[in-house]
Amino acid sequence: MELIDRYLQAVKWMLPRKQQDDVVRELNDEILSRVEEKESVLGRPLTEDEQVELLKQLGHPMLVASRYRSQRYLINPTIFAIYWMVLRLILAVVLVAMSIAAVAVAATGQGLGKALGILFQYPFAALSVFVWLTAVFVVLDIIQVKFDFFSK
Repeated sequence: MELIDRYLQAVKWMLPRKQQDDVVRELNDEILSRVEEKESVLGRPLTEDEQVELLKQLGHPMLVASRYRSQRYLINPTIFAIYWMVLRLILAVVLVAMSIAAVAVAATGQGLGKALGILFQYPFAALSVFVWLTAVFVVLDIIQVKFDFFSK
């Protein structure tokens, strides 16, 4: 049973402190009932390999612990669809604006290199847009959770 105790300790370590004892007790009861069931079928105590197989069926301790944790999101699914639509729209607008600027620079005779330089700045502009927009939506999500705008 040392293997099962080590497994439970690994799960306990990844749980919030308030839930640890209750979850470990519940999980211990579940594992012991599975062990007893398996032992009654086999008519003998489980070997260490059989215990390992039983614990593998439960899953990695990190995954087991994650089932008992509340889900946390950077941007809540309720506003993620809006975020995704706005992000794609703004990235497209930035690409079009930079393309127009590059064409304008090339048309004024300032050189193709300068025009391509403007286009090659798009990845950095896109990254900047992504970071700022994500930050704005994270703040909006925090405000939405606090004031619950969607229920009104």
